[in-house]
Amino acid sequence: MKRSLIELAEDLRTAPDFDAFWNRVTNELRNFGVQSLLYGAYASRAEVDTKRLTRTMIFKSNHPKVFFDTFGLDSALDND
Repeated sequence: MKRSLIELAEDLRTAPDFDAFWNRVTNELRNFGVQSLLYGAYASRAEVDTKRLTRTMIFKSNHPKVFFDTFGLDSALDND
C-alpha cells in the first residue's frame, strides 16, 4: 500500500544518514511513478552567482547516464 507523501516525509526525518535517506526516498517515490531523482545542496547563493551551478552544487542523482551525456557532466544542472 502506498504511503502518503506526508507519511514518507515523516519517515525520512528518521533516516540515520544520507544513504538511508536516499534509499528510502528513491524506493518509496517509485510507487508514485517517479523514475529518477536529482538531489543537491550548495553552500551559498554567492557561489552560484559567481560560478556555474553544476560546479558549485554537491549532488546525487539516479538519472540515466544519457541525461548527463546529453547536457555534459560539467554543465548538466546549468543546461537541463
